[in-house]
Amino acid sequence: HAAWRNAEGQTNGSSQQLPSNELSYGSSVTSNDAIDTCYSLIFYHLENLLHNNRPLADSMVSACAAVQDKLFLTRLFTFLLESSNIDTLLRIDSSEAESFLKKQNNADLICRYYSVQGKHLEGGRVAYERACSPQSIPLGQRIEWLTRAQTCFRTAQKSQRRSISSMPDEDLQKTEAEVNDTLRVATLQHRVLENIQALPEFPEYLDAAKIAELKTTLVDVNSLFHEFAAKIPLYDICLAILHNCRFDKAEVVRDVWNRLFCEVILPSETITRDKDVFHMVQNIASGADVADRILLLPDAVDNGKPIFEDGNWIVPIRERIIKLGKEIYGTGADYTFPVNYIMELLETLRNAVPASMSPGWSLITLVDAGVPFMTLLGAFDNLQPHGILEPRQALSHASATIEFFGYWIDKSRESGQGAGQHSAAQNELSRSMSNGDLMHKLNAMRSRLEQMEGSAVLVLDQLNRIEVAIASLVTM
Repeated sequence: HAAWRNAEGQTNGSSQQLPSNELSYGSSVTSNDAIDTCYSLIFYHLENLLHNNRPLADSMVSACAAVQDKLFLTRLFTFLLESSNIDTLLRIDSSEAESFLKKQNNADLICRYYSVQGKHLEGGRVAYERACSPQSIPLGQRIEWLTRAQTCFRTAQKSQRRSISSMPDEDLQKTEAEVNDTLRVATLQHRVLENIQALPEFPEYLDAAKIAELKTTLVDVNSLFHEFAAKIPLYDICLAILHNCRFDKAEVVRDVWNRLFCEVILPSETITRDKDVFHMVQNIASGADVADRILLLPDAVDNGKPIFEDGNWIVPIRERIIKLGKEIYGTGADYTFPVNYIMELLETLRNAVPASMSPGWSLITLVDAGVPFMTLLGAFDNLQPHGILEPRQALSHASATIEFFGYWIDKSRESGQGAGQHSAAQNELSRSMSNGDLMHKLNAMRSRLEQMEGSAVLVLDQLNRIEVAIASLVTM
């Protein structure tokens, strides 16, 4: 008893309480009391070491964890858990510790355990199961669990060659792909939800019960597209969904793009005083069922309605295209970002208000969206009618192309991401010159311009300067 009190005096304020000795003697003492007292003594000193001598505490934990007594191990794990020594508990590599943590019904705890133990495959399974649980879980938390699952499976994939796994490489790759796909759709679902919550009024055409599901469950991608993104509508997200699903029906993709364009250029009734512009815009708008939004009023006074020729839509449509291109172009399924069709729409709009945009505006917009320079030159050439162009058309086409070349040269002069590295634009420039593709286009343009004689002198001079600049960059 005296020794007990002496040890108690050395606890330095430890919170682990020794049992009262009020019933510690006589016939009232049972074998369980003796066991509890022994356990308490061990945990009492272990807690003291955990606070004051970590290396010795780790040695003591290792010795305790090696004991075969399951009751003692359960009490040890419980002590570590309840005394906020969770990190120490997670470092114990034993089937008993794993079993104990599973029984806590705490996915975060067991997932952390598997991570510490290097069992990333098991951790990924736990995280993915939690993300897809039928329970009501906020969407944000589901995305966090999917992200954890993705990280676990990626790590397991990398460590396959160094460890034995119960899952073959092919199955692991399929599982990782499934998790990645689920995470992408969940992220799109979160974007839909954010857009709905940002609406000034809750739309009557949306079911409140469906919105509740959107907040706490993982909605399948078809429902996300048809019941939410297309109905609201959210055309950017519609395109992202089509891209994620590798949906390759051109007429559907073009329809969504057409509606996106109309949403930007005709957000409400808009006036034009030009008959040609009216028919040009109406032709685009008819495909989105909003042809009635463009009004031809040649002699209209200012009545508060936007005027198409003012070009208030120019910056917004450029920004939308660039943002979408950076999201979905160049990552597979490029048919959801149909370059030729978008180029055609942009050129139609540019020709409607040529004074508001430079000749190469469409090309520069799309290259800023991530489309390669040479791809755009081909798409731009495809817009021109076959055969001999009229002088005005040929000069317009050449001016736009030369402006685009100038932009390409400027981008090529920018530094790459690393010291001494060329920019991506310069790499493409050098590659296109070395394989002859770019030189072929330059020669073809020169030939067309020379046939025009005097009317193309200025443009030919610009082309000469372009060729000199390209030559200097290629030889750098």
